[in-house]
Amino acid sequence: MAAPSVTNTFTDATTIDAVAVMENFNDVINGVSDGVSDISVSVAAAAGYAAITGDVYSTALTDYSNIVTISGPESITTKYLYYKKIGNIVHMWFYILAESTAATDFYFDLPVTPNDCMLNMRIPILTGTTELNSCGVLEISAPSSAILWYAINSTAWPTGTECASGYFFYEVA
Repeated sequence: MAAPSVTNTFTDATTIDAVAVMENFNDVINGVSDGVSDISVSVAAAAGYAAITGDVYSTALTDYSNIVTISGPESITTKYLYYKKIGNIVHMWFYILAESTAATDFYFDLPVTPNDCMLNMRIPILTGTTELNSCGVLEISAPSSAILWYAINSTAWPTGTECASGYFFYEVA
């Protein structure tokens, strides 16, 4: 079978409009009428704006809990970390319950490397799992990790059982 002819020819850095793409698509469909030919596109790239017709809202969160590296406290009792990347924004939810015998900060790896942004956000700190103890700070300033400061003045976490939870988002390249 001969290759179907198409109306429009595109090259790198060409501005492509939907009408021309649809015209080429129809040319290809009309040219392949034997019912057994496979039409596949390996890569399609477009600059500018795109309409997303899929449902990004009901797509499940990605569970990052078993992959993440958390350093600082000696024992992580419970950890729940979930994220969803929509466009160039990563949304992240976390809950970390830990035991420590020494005052130390929490560090955890981010699932997607942030751009050159800096983020400081207040988070609740609980004693055990129920009683509000302090207000801490989550900071992203390293290229691929976040740090949880115990208090707004950036002091280290106290010893014992502590819990931090929250939501934040950051931009990626």
